[in-house]
Amino acid sequence: MSHAKIFTQSLAVKQSVNLLDQSLGASPKPQQTRFPAEFNTTVETISNKTTSILEQSIQSMTSTGVKYPLQKDSLVEDLDVSVSPSDDIELAACNGLYSQCKDALDQFLVADDALQFSNNMYRAVEEQVSILKKAVEGSSSGKHLVHSKAALKCLEQEMFTWQLITPLFRDRLITENILDENVFQDYSLNGVNEKRIVQALFDRDPAVRQTHIVLDWLEAVAKRRGYTAAGVEYFNQSVSLENTLHSLRSGRRDVSIVTELDPDATTRQGKPMAPLDKEDQNRFLKQLFHLVRSGQMKAAELLCRQCGQSWRAATLQGWQLLRDPNKETQMEGGGLLEPLEGNPGRDLWRSACWALASEEALPLEERAIYGSLSGNLASVLPVCSSWEDHLWAQYKVMVDISVELELSHYPNKSRTRAALPPAYWQQQSLTPSLAFQNLRSCVAFPDVVRETANKYREVQRLLVLDDTPGLLDRCVEWIDNEVGDLQPQFLRFVAHLTLFIRAVTVNVDNQSANKVIVTFIDEQLINRVCLRPLAACYTSKLPSELQTPLYSKLLANIDSGEDRQLYLGLAEDCGLNVALITKTLVESIRGEGLSGVGLANAIPSSSGQLESATTPDDYRKIHALDWLMFDNSQRAEALRQSNALFRSFLATSKLAAAKELLSRIPVGSVDVVYRYWLRYHGNEDLPREDSLAIREHLAVKAFIDAHDGFNDWFQHYSNVLPREPEAPVGGGFKDRVQYQQRIKEFEMSLTHWKHELQVLCQRASDRIYNVLMFADGGWMVDTGGAPPDSADPRAHQMELLRRLCIPPLALLLFRVLELSQRFTDSLELVDVIASDSYKLYEVFSKEELKLLFSKVRSSCLQLMDQGLDPFGYTKPTRDRQLVP
Repeated sequence: MSHAKIFTQSLAVKQSVNLLDQSLGASPKPQQTRFPAEFNTTVETISNKTTSILEQSIQSMTSTGVKYPLQKDSLVEDLDVSVSPSDDIELAACNGLYSQCKDALDQFLVADDALQFSNNMYRAVEEQVSILKKAVEGSSSGKHLVHSKAALKCLEQEMFTWQLITPLFRDRLITENILDENVFQDYSLNGVNEKRIVQALFDRDPAVRQTHIVLDWLEAVAKRRGYTAAGVEYFNQSVSLENTLHSLRSGRRDVSIVTELDPDATTRQGKPMAPLDKEDQNRFLKQLFHLVRSGQMKAAELLCRQCGQSWRAATLQGWQLLRDPNKETQMEGGGLLEPLEGNPGRDLWRSACWALASEEALPLEERAIYGSLSGNLASVLPVCSSWEDHLWAQYKVMVDISVELELSHYPNKSRTRAALPPAYWQQQSLTPSLAFQNLRSCVAFPDVVRETANKYREVQRLLVLDDTPGLLDRCVEWIDNEVGDLQPQFLRFVAHLTLFIRAVTVNVDNQSANKVIVTFIDEQLINRVCLRPLAACYTSKLPSELQTPLYSKLLANIDSGEDRQLYLGLAEDCGLNVALITKTLVESIRGEGLSGVGLANAIPSSSGQLESATTPDDYRKIHALDWLMFDNSQRAEALRQSNALFRSFLATSKLAAAKELLSRIPVGSVDVVYRYWLRYHGNEDLPREDSLAIREHLAVKAFIDAHDGFNDWFQHYSNVLPREPEAPVGGGFKDRVQYQQRIKEFEMSLTHWKHELQVLCQRASDRIYNVLMFADGGWMVDTGGAPPDSADPRAHQMELLRRLCIPPLALLLFRVLELSQRFTDSLELVDVIASDSYKLYEVFSKEELKLLFSKVRSSCLQLMDQGLDPFGYTKPTRDRQLVP
């Protein structure tokens, strides 16, 4: 058995043991690092604007996998994520992301650094990806696992998008700052300093720079995804094709395989290597291509050496740009000789790579490796399986052509450069826009075509093409067509992306941007209780005309007093207009179920009392007024809103609801209004609208007190009247004595009842007169100022209430006085109604006046039966006239 086979079986056993340990809950043993630490480099962040972008670009081409100018991967601490089978893993891992995004937004508000905001967003999503990945790996199969994997995929795409945004927009934002006289094309350079030539290209051409940024991003994504196929750790570190070598040394030569072991033997002899070597070679080339694909050139060279192919490692080094430091020393005057940097024969190396990439006899992966190094797109695409791979291959060629085209302007004085094949220059028409179009038309790869329709891919495409208006339009289109079906994480992502775009872009379609943010707040923050505290911060990013209705919609779902204070505090901290929001909220709730002014069709009950029951909607409207009670500055507004609700309740015969509403208004609210005004405005007159609100509030209170007085009298009159004891029939002396005692008690109770009845009658009478003779113009009548506008709903409502409430209340007083045997007082009520000072007769209808006259007639007859004249005077003074 070959060494390779033994190593394969050993690895399989180790993997099986690790899987068994994981299933039993044991921690798997850490695997040895495949490459030394120096090759596992992360992408460094560019923070110093004075550093030349060109220098960083060249460093990315010569360093060990460090690519300009992506952000350094953040280190995520290990978290103990335990998820039971019944838990929703997606929610458990993703809910915390909302608060992290809000924290990133808060930091952006303080620092006013949009790039830092995008970087913080990347790190926040990266942390959640790590948490969710651990949760998915530790959970069993089932419905939750399927959803969690889908959520993980979305979060990964969001993470990669933020990873692209930061360097891409950093370059776009600082492009104007780095342009100076030193970045224009310098033809004084010669061909022996390719590094400086390319450096100047990157400094002056933002299009090339940004193309390189996208390329670096695609390589960083591939590096993060890692290599998932079987590795090649079991290869012999000193001998390549060990199985073929073993066959040749054993003496049992197989004529069907090569007889020589040099790299060109298979091509020269036209024979394959040993089957096991061919299998190992295929795995090796796939892993090597992944390293090249992910930009890890140093790691690729190390892998070649570890697998006994040092010659191949040397072939991977020829791309380095030439730099002769001795030429620079001569220009500066003297100095010691230094070795050359880069590859002096880079043109010849490229020609050899192009030839290898075009060799059909070679494996596809090997052709793709050398094709990516020489700009041969046709040889790379066949091994590209994903959207990212195809885009990377095209961007690799675009950067390569830009560099070669620039170098062609500087001839090498020592020798003539080898010409590139015509097929290479035919790719010069490739542009970023065309590259994305090619992704949609690669029919041979249906998965790639399908992925172009992915929303995250569309966002990435528009970001790369710098089409932010088109991006916002697409977001609005998705919202209009799929608002109920959009993934929550995607909606959150585009909302934060919109905030970022609005911060870094001058001309933004605010209507589209606002719609995205409003939808995010409305669909997620308002509808999910755990996310509601975040709504104030995001609402503050909208125009004031959108803030008020949106945040009032959120507050409409808050019932607890403590929660209400919390959300009002959050709104105030974020700079929202709390007074306008609460006013709008109360008006919105108060207007539910009402049409027009709400009083035009109101009809009083036939009994003259307000009897309609209080509904749950009524209680909701009443409790909504609590929003205006937290701040003393809004107490006047609270009175205005309560007055409007009072008018609605009184017009629809809901006295119980009106009483409940009055009980919700804190005692002393009128004093609060006056004290607040005096504190902040001194001796200035109270605004007219506040004065009218106080007057109307007192009028409503007087009306409710009047009905309470009548109810107290009526309850005493109907239910407390003592009953006269029945006389005993045929009883003895004892029974007669007891009867007489009961009679005395009855008379005492009756006397007390009559006295209490008169007291309650007087109280009810006084309270009703307080309404009928309301000061300064009458009940529900504004005083001072200009006459009310006929189109004013409030004035119309108050006039209707006078007609609806005063006649029944006057008839109630007639009833009280009549049943209390106070007929003379009932005639005095007629004087008040007929008086021109109050003009109460104007609010009586003909039917109500007829009913009033019939009651007056009844009272007159009662007085005449008592030996008085019809006006309640003794007969000698019957000719006295009533004093008006």
